Amino acid sequence: MERRPKIIRINLMRGGQEREPTPKKKAPKRISIDTKNANLLAVAMLAISIMVSAAWDYTLISKERRLQSIKNKKQRELSLLEAKTKRLKKIEAELKALREKKRIIGRIVKEAHIPLKVMRSLQRAMPDEVWLSGLSLNDKRIEMKGYSINDEALADFVERLQKEKLISSVSISRYEKTKVNDVTVRRFTGGIKIR
Repeated sequence: MERRPKIIRINLMRGGQEREPTPKKKAPKRISIDTKNANLLAVAMLAISIMVSAAWDYTLISKERRLQSIKNKKQRELSLLEAKTKRLKKIEAELKALREKKRIIGRIVKEAHIPLKVMRSLQRAMPDEVWLSGLSLNDKRIEMKGYSINDEALADFVERLQKEKLISSVSISRYEKTKVNDVTVRRFTGGIKIR
């Protein structure tokens, strides 16, 4: 056997410390995959990606069906609401027409009593020395014709009419002396404006 010579190391560094040798870096291990394993790995990855894709498609299809179902339900509700809206508009139009009819009827009822009320006012205001020969109602104005025994009785009649709440103004437009059954009287025409 051969002998190896002994090597003596001398530390030339200060302090007498020994320096450890730096370890050499190991080269990374190379994984060697043979072709058969590579094909199996590719098939497995492809199968996993197909399963993930199928699961994703199933989720999207389920979501689409659910959303389509919700859309159909909302469309049915919308068509019901549209029908109800049309019915509501028809009812509102009928209600408006009824309100207008009520207003007209109220006005007619209110104005139907006016001639009666005016006649009562005329009756209250008319002294015994005054009598009417004609009355005509034209909207809110009454045209009257009549006779008075004297001027004071006619003035009293006009003054009493002006105090009535229903009458806003009284005017005498024509006034003349005439004879009725050989008695001298005053014939007049005038107008009464109703409030």
